[in-house]
Amino acid sequence: MIEDILYNYLTDKGILIFSAYPAKRPKTAFVVMQKMDGARIDHIDKATFAFTSYGADPSDAACMNEAVKEALFDIIELSQVSRSELGGESSDADGTNHLFTYESIFNFTYYGGN
Repeated sequence: MIEDILYNYLTDKGILIFSAYPAKRPKTAFVVMQKMDGARIDHIDKATFAFTSYGADPSDAACMNEAVKEALFDIIELSQVSRSELGGESSDADGTNHLFTYESIFNFTYYGGN
């Protein structure tokens, strides 16, 4: 599954990543990954994911976002992923959790089923 590929790749790059907002918030910056869309055309899989970086201040969130983007630009080194494209990004403050956020949206083309 593409979720496992992304999770394992980012974890191997030293990025603290979760598939949902963690019940116990880490003391350091972290990322939540969410699948937004997926498709299969002519046996080629495509997926869109949001990667939301959380930090105690804007700098922490921005630095984590940059680390995520750099790692995901390089993910095409894996044989299962043939394309990684930044589709957009934004910043905000999470008032509920009192954290700053940066979000990057990536589109992937990959092999291996949904």
